[in-house]
Amino acid sequence: PGRTDRTTMSPCQTVTLMSSRSSDEARDELRSSDRSSEMMRDEPSKGSQLPLLALFILSLFGVLSATLATCYMLPILQGDRALYISANYSFHHKTFANDWGTIGTDYGLAVAMFLPALHLLRSSPQSSRDLSLPAACLLLLYSLSVITGGACHHSFTTLESMNTATFRALWTVCVGSVTAAGAFLGICGSALAKVSSESPNRLFRVLIVPRWWWYLYGGALTALVAAGRFSMERPAADIFLAGITQTPPTVYTVVAMASNSWGAGTLKARLQLAVGSFLNAPLLPLYGILVRRGLPLGVVNTILHCNLLLAWGLQAMGYISFSDDVLARKIKAGKKA
Repeated sequence: PGRTDRTTMSPCQTVTLMSSRSSDEARDELRSSDRSSEMMRDEPSKGSQLPLLALFILSLFGVLSATLATCYMLPILQGDRALYISANYSFHHKTFANDWGTIGTDYGLAVAMFLPALHLLRSSPQSSRDLSLPAACLLLLYSLSVITGGACHHSFTTLESMNTATFRALWTVCVGSVTAAGAFLGICGSALAKVSSESPNRLFRVLIVPRWWWYLYGGALTALVAAGRFSMERPAADIFLAGITQTPPTVYTVVAMASNSWGAGTLKARLQLAVGSFLNAPLLPLYGILVRRGLPLGVVNTILHCNLLLAWGLQAMGYISFSDDVLARKIKAGKKA
């Protein structure tokens, strides 16, 4: 009593039980097959990964070589070679501003970049962290660059003080922050390319550059800064050379952003990011023009810093808009679909 086995079951019950078991086994096999297919899609074979890895490594050397060649050739082509005389932190003339216009705008820029970085770290949605975190790091590096630059302009007022290990250490942080920022700028572009590739509004496909590529790119350039390879007789020229190294990640990020329509109401955010990304480009020739016209270095620095505030401010607003609204809505819509 209370036990059912095949000897007490009717033929119809036996057939029903066997059919049920067969259906369950078939469903289990189907689920197992689906899981295996997903794993094969998500984990490409080593044979398919190796050519792509080799391509990324070769492209890294190529982009680094082209960037360094541009740093060397562009001042010559512009006729500003006299402003880019190598010093390797051994200075023979003092061409370094110590006025409060330079110092004050440096410190003001530091605060202006720190506040939006704090917003990205504390208030951006969790779903858009792949963009908001590198964008915050980018703005924090901008802030670090100008606060150490302001400290140098404030503290090192003689030629003798500039030829010290302390000045070299602080100025290396100032310039190295600019080259390191290029890595996080590129990672922002990779985040935009990834979301765009998964969106139905994609206009064209952009290769998703892995994070490690950008880390190696920024790390190699920052190591050259630490070795003194970017050090010029005019320390301000170091910053312009470092700024040139942000060209590849800037172009990649803007192209990644342009690869998608991002939906209605996103034009303002796209314009902020695009204009802010390229607004610093005119500073390279403008610096030489203003110096040759005989303007005091303090006035030149103040003009350049005001341009930086506008360019970096637009970038900050663009990244906040994309992190808080555009990407959050895209990712949410993708999950619903």
